Amino acid sequence: MKQKYIWIGPRYSDIDGDTFFENSITTYGNNKYSFCQHSKIRDARGSSNEIIFIENAIQELNALESDYQYMLYDQSEIVNFSKNLTTQFVCTNPPHLVNILNSKEFTRSWLSNEMNCLPFVVMPFSDVNYKKICRLFPGVDSFIIQNIYGVGGTKTHLINKESLFETIAKKYKPYEVSIISPYISNSISFNVHILCGIKKSIVFPYSAQIINQCKERLLYAGCNFNFQTDNCINYKIYEAACIISEKLINLGYRGIAGIDFLWANNTLYFVEINPRFQGSTRLLNIWLRQYNYPSIYQLHYDMFIDKEYDYNFSNVSLPYMSYNYISDVSIKPNLPSNAKLILRDLDGWNDKIKCCNNVYMYRDIYETIQ
Repeated sequence: MKQKYIWIGPRYSDIDGDTFFENSITTYGNNKYSFCQHSKIRDARGSSNEIIFIENAIQELNALESDYQYMLYDQSEIVNFSKNLTTQFVCTNPPHLVNILNSKEFTRSWLSNEMNCLPFVVMPFSDVNYKKICRLFPGVDSFIIQNIYGVGGTKTHLINKESLFETIAKKYKPYEVSIISPYISNSISFNVHILCGIKKSIVFPYSAQIINQCKERLLYAGCNFNFQTDNCINYKIYEAACIISEKLINLGYRGIAGIDFLWANNTLYFVEINPRFQGSTRLLNIWLRQYNYPSIYQLHYDMFIDKEYDYNFSNVSLPYMSYNYISDVSIKPNLPSNAKLILRDLDGWNDKIKCCNNVYMYRDIYETIQ
């Protein structure tokens, strides 16, 4: 009997049309196991009520089919679930390994001997002080302050005056840890997917990230795989991704990871490792399926059963970009003239649904026609 897999992640659309999964449990979607459909309000991920909803959904699905196995969008979330359920989860690295890779402090310190990394200081939010940070970075007056484990921009803030530092610090417990870096204007944020096997890795095409500023917050709002760069940038990103892949393999890491870089002043800076799928995975998977490659989820699974591939997609150009519409953020996408809307991922959204502040509503996907 063929094994059946269930997806647990933020959006149903991430796996739309992918034959790897039998069903899904998501935050945003329009099926029975979509939390926001159940709760009648569109909210951020990760609440205690959502965890309870997911556990109940797993138990209900298990009653229908005892052999289901579950794949997580974000491996770090496995610690939220009861141990008797996590035996059915597949493609998860040891939690302590995922935890250190999620630490921006660890990964920047670890990789600083191999490549340029963003400068930073680390301190509890109780110590955050604008004048102190200005002294630590002479000549700088704007900073990025993040929770050391923040993802997707949800805990990323741009600060350029003292009153904002105080406002941000109050949003966190005093003992929570912040990481602070100088803000670099006129920079470009890039993300690249990698897949790690037992010995080999796959490097995928990179995308330019679309980041929107909402008051003092910086929110991920989409990506562009057809962003025009020169060969120097292409090579530097590929070289850095290969170095990081090898180091992750040496740590014993398997499967998907996303690497964030910043290009500024003709220099590529490493920013962070995301040991999970990415907001841009949807577009990558569309391309893989279009050209009859295994889906990104099949490839991810195969890495955990020691099946490896000789694919190298680093020089492939994907003609896709996406834009996420976020509640209470009125910024419209800056589209190239050759962009054509080909998909709208509503994920259960409509204009009558109540939304909390700054949460995902829906996503448009464009093809950039040559």
